[in-house]
Amino acid sequence: MPADPGPSAASTSSSNAVGPKVLKEVREARDAVRRYVDIIESDGRYPLEAFHFLQAALGRAVEMTHGVDAHKLAEEHSELRGEDHPNHVSARQLSTAVLDLAAEHWGLLARQVLERWNIFTTSDLGEMVFLLVDNDLLQKTEGDRREDFDDLFSMSLLESEYSISTGLDAERLLEPAEPS
Repeated sequence: MPADPGPSAASTSSSNAVGPKVLKEVREARDAVRRYVDIIESDGRYPLEAFHFLQAALGRAVEMTHGVDAHKLAEEHSELRGEDHPNHVSARQLSTAVLDLAAEHWGLLARQVLERWNIFTTSDLGEMVFLLVDNDLLQKTEGDRREDFDDLFSMSLLESEYSISTGLDAERLLEPAEPS
């Protein structure tokens, strides 16, 4: 019986080519995370945890609005940008998801957690979103403006609308904010 010749030259060269490609992708991902953290830390208005929570809320908003997983949709349509992108959500939709997720995670303490992160109004959410947009870490449509987040509703809804038995009344959040 002939001896096993081992891996062919073709399979050896292709496996060696995969290593550097994967290594390059890992380095690019690491660099992207470092850039994300550096931008947030150099801005200094909101802690990194607040941005992680914002990303989770963005995923929730996409799911609530489009009925699909945000990561799956982004992968399927990575070539699309702006208004053509099927996972775009409005300032109101994202703000509603932030409050809904905060109420779900922290209940009656949700407002205090957000305030500890320096999020006092929906305008703060706009500042966070546009920090990411301005640094090409998040996409926007042509019509999206930071001001879209102004005075959508009060964070006090987290205390007045939350109840242990039913959770946050999301329909009430969609009503315009009353002038102060």
